[in-house]
Amino acid sequence: MSKTPTIIYTKTDEAPALATASFLPIVKNSLRLQELT
Repeated sequence: MSKTPTIIYTKTDEAPALATASFLPIVKNSLRLQELT
């Protein structure tokens, strides 16, 4: 029999952090231009 492979998961996924880092400045700038906070 072959050895069962081990699946290793990371604690954090990069996609949510990347989405936040790229989208948040757009939202902040838009709110600033509309004079909202």
